[in-house]
Amino acid sequence: MTTPLDYWVLREPQITEFEWAGFLDARCDFEICDSLDGVLPEKNTQKLSFGGLVLWLAHSSGAPVPAAYTNRGVHILAGGEDGAQLANLIAEHFGGSVHET
Repeated sequence: MTTPLDYWVLREPQITEFEWAGFLDARCDFEICDSLDGVLPEKNTQKLSFGGLVLWLAHSSGAPVPAAYTNRGVHILAGGEDGAQLANLIAEHFGGSVHET
């Protein structure tokens, strides 16, 4: 079994930016972030800029889990158990479904 690279939370009708902002405002376990360190294909590590990026800080491992609101849904930019736990939390709140990629 392959570990997913990341997850999407999708819902019909789509989660709105207003709903996403309200969700974040009501919680203290997210931090707004505008960049992450990323490894590029050339194996160079650089700070990469993102719009709408947040970090979930409540995972039991202590590692922040990145997520971003998009015009399609909420994209969890982490695979494995960390990403799955965050995706399920968001999907449950919004009545959406989790999709692995």
